[in-house]
Amino acid sequence: MCGNLGNLEPATTQTLQGTIDIPGTLDFYTKLMIQAMKIPEGVPTLTTKDMAWTKEDFKQSWGKQNTQTLCESSQLPFSHHVANTYHKQLLEVDMTLHTIPFEMGFAPTPWEPMTDFELLKKLGIFDVGLMRTIELMAAQYNMNNKRLGRTAMRHTEKYNLLPKEQYGSRKRHKSITCLLNKVIICYVSRQVCLLLALTSNDAVKCYDYMIHNATSLSIQVVGIPHQPITAMFAVL
Repeated sequence: MCGNLGNLEPATTQTLQGTIDIPGTLDFYTKLMIQAMKIPEGVPTLTTKDMAWTKEDFKQSWGKQNTQTLCESSQLPFSHHVANTYHKQLLEVDMTLHTIPFEMGFAPTPWEPMTDFELLKKLGIFDVGLMRTIELMAAQYNMNNKRLGRTAMRHTEKYNLLPKEQYGSRKRHKSITCLLNKVIICYVSRQVCLLLALTSNDAVKCYDYMIHNATSLSIQVVGIPHQPITAMFAVL
């Protein structure tokens, strides 16, 4: 309904407004997911102008980058973009080239190639199956994705939209709470003699299996416009 990237109209807007007519042929859990994609009351949707880079943010973000960080070899390296922040005109040009895809919702063709890079998990073990693969991306694309993530998280926290089961990594969310809940559940089960099954699951390649349109909607539902999200997923 919402397209492969979660930006097909009018279904996307109707889903976010909670007015979409959900087909009866969908299974129960899919219907629940669609219903959960309604933007909560009181949460404003940011505009593409809100997502655009400012000179201050751009200079600060690139100034923090390590010039030795690798990127896709056909594209300009991190050091090039860091150097641009020291020249007024180059900074403006580079910032514009970052901002246009964010505002227009597309990924430039040069951003599409990626390089598989193998990292050793254990020193001296070169079996590909025992190595970790990362993707080297265009530096501009990488930086835009970072901005998208930071902006979305700030907006989410501002309106208290993080779920309680998000343990750790964010303010007022602690991983120790998850452990406490687990201990209490096991303790109660033991005391009242209830059967309990516990699955400790580490999802292999979980990021590789993310569904683009569902993930896009889950970001839009916290008030982020689809254009920068489309610019990210158009490459993946």
